Amino acid sequence: MGKKKRRTKAPARIHYGSAKNTDGDKQLCVWAICELSSNCFGPVWGHGQQSVTRALASLTKVCDCPAKFHNAREFSGKRIKPKPKTPRR
Repeated sequence: MGKKKRRTKAPARIHYGSAKNTDGDKQLCVWAICELSSNCFGPVWGHGQQSVTRALASLTKVCDCPAKFHNAREFSGKRIKPKPKTPRR
């Protein structure tokens, strides 16, 4: 009998929100939720692309679905974009 083929990618949902950190301050964060197993990982602090990537990578480590990677397919919540930097004169 051959090996069972593993699913290489699983869809995940990214939720943008805010939560209180260990100091009690409200901070921007993201959560990653697997669509196949409903496992959740977060909060990961920040709303940037690096935070989303870290949340997906960490979800893959703790998730019990047969996927090797998680891809963000759906987004929820409100993403706060940083203000653009003003050039120095």
